[in-house]
Amino acid sequence: MIQVYGRFDGNWSHSVVSRGMVYGLFKNKLDMQLFNVQSGGSYTGFGSLPGQYKVVCQSGLNPGTPVGFYIGGYPPFAPQWMTDHPFKIALFITESEKVPPEWVFVANQYDLIVVPSDWAARAYAQAGIERKKILIVGHGLNPVFCCSNPQQRIRATKKLRFLHVAGAADFLDRKGTPRLIKVFQEIFKPGEAELVLRVIPHKKLLLLLEDTNPELIKVSPSKVAFDPWQMRQFLWTGGWAAVIQPSRAEAFGIVPVEARALGIPVICTHCSGHADHAEPTDVVVQAGPSAHIEVNGIPFGLAPTVNRPAISTAINDFLNRKNEIEQAAIELAANNYTNKYLWPTLCKPLAKILSTQHKQAGGKKIIDRLFG
Repeated sequence: MIQVYGRFDGNWSHSVVSRGMVYGLFKNKLDMQLFNVQSGGSYTGFGSLPGQYKVVCQSGLNPGTPVGFYIGGYPPFAPQWMTDHPFKIALFITESEKVPPEWVFVANQYDLIVVPSDWAARAYAQAGIERKKILIVGHGLNPVFCCSNPQQRIRATKKLRFLHVAGAADFLDRKGTPRLIKVFQEIFKPGEAELVLRVIPHKKLLLLLEDTNPELIKVSPSKVAFDPWQMRQFLWTGGWAAVIQPSRAEAFGIVPVEARALGIPVICTHCSGHADHAEPTDVVVQAGPSAHIEVNGIPFGLAPTVNRPAISTAINDFLNRKNEIEQAAIELAANNYTNKYLWPTLCKPLAKILSTQHKQAGGKKIIDRLFG
């Protein structure tokens, strides 16, 4: 029995990744016990409704099991119970190329660190974590994103609709949102197109939108996160010409993957976490040299830069090749793109390590054998 800690209620990213990873490990025949680190949290999302995973796992806390696995976010929030497990694994993210020393101190107490991208792996390695202790497991797709006929989705009408998922409005620079808003108003006139921002309402967002044209820039507030089925339907029925994610810093960045799975064109950067799932069908927003960025929990954040001319060039490239890009996006989805990003596929290397460690003693020796 492997003790797994995570967030299993709600639909924000921590919960989505926790449930997805448990599903992926369960499908790889791992025996797990789950504990919700959110006080009073439930274990919803493991039922039979659309978008919910079907797993058979008991819930509870046993800090004495040989293997403990924390599916988390930032190292300082790792649960205290992890110290009692002989073999400790944690999933951590970062949205900066530089990681604080206190994060490294916490991370070094684990036998294996799981991260979602090569960019995150390099950040932790450069900060002082042994590279052989770091395993990359990308973020996966819920099975509801399997798409047999992407041509059936609702397509863009004469008025082009673009979607930008900004997420947390207090760190909008991370997604390139402020520059995207400026560029969009420079390129389009009212009635030609609209940019829909899927974002958590915040006073910083209101200030950013003060001088914008409401016919061009619209807000889809996300006070409550979509579950996977709702997100799938939002993408499938939105009539989107493209999804635009000119992000500077992504631990992984699942939105372009979700869009591609449904045959929706993607305009995005190929830096930070996006580089791990970049596709030739994307319209690339070129990123520049790294510079300071304000991100959660890191006062000296560092990430690639994205300027307005780069976003403008990418949007105009899309407009000039719109039909070609749409067809390429449809073909990508139709060729079983989703299968590459299903959680059971992504979790196979991690499942092997967890299973091996559960059966044998000497965790660090096993890591040495698996990673050289």
